[in-house]
Amino acid sequence: MPSLPPSDPALDERLRLIVASYRRLTGKALLQLPPLPCRERAGERVESLYSIDSTPSLTLMEQLAIRLSPQADKSLVIPLQGGGDSAALREAIWNAPRAIVAHGTEDDPVFFYGNRLALQLFEMSFDEFALLPSRFSAEPLAREERARLLEQVTRQGYVDGYSGMRIAKSGRRFMIADGTVWNLIDEKGLHQGQAAVFVPQQ
Repeated sequence: MPSLPPSDPALDERLRLIVASYRRLTGKALLQLPPLPCRERAGERVESLYSIDSTPSLTLMEQLAIRLSPQADKSLVIPLQGGGDSAALREAIWNAPRAIVAHGTEDDPVFFYGNRLALQLFEMSFDEFALLPSRFSAEPLAREERARLLEQVTRQGYVDGYSGMRIAKSGRRFMIADGTVWNLIDEKGLHQGQAAVFVPQQ
């Protein structure tokens, strides 16, 4: 399995969409992480990514999502050099303690992302996973149930508390639990796919 997250500007845009859509639909942060450390700029102490009179208590993922959102007030944030925002977001999602996957809007949707835990569970490389029609992540008898779930997500925006059986490349079956599936909606209100976050059931 790859030890580093894939680096691609188009994929970075989709990662931002995953985080922003989850926050917008569920009202929650996708990941709970410590705030970024304080930094210095022009001799003044700056809390996290924000100016002193803004809120420094947001999680890293919330801070990054706000920084990277087209609607964010850019006067509240301090520019990072060398694409640090995208790199930090990429690392945070890649190393998340829960599996995160997402597929596009093809007639037979294909995964475009799986983080490190997801790839370990499905026993695939990133390149293999990014070619997999998402329906093949479930065994044949579970695909009808999965299709009904995705239809419900399309109507409602998101569904949480999901559990089900999934199948790895080797044929090994594993249960997922505490899952949330949500629509990926861009800033124009267009549907760009669906994503899911879950944990393997012990």
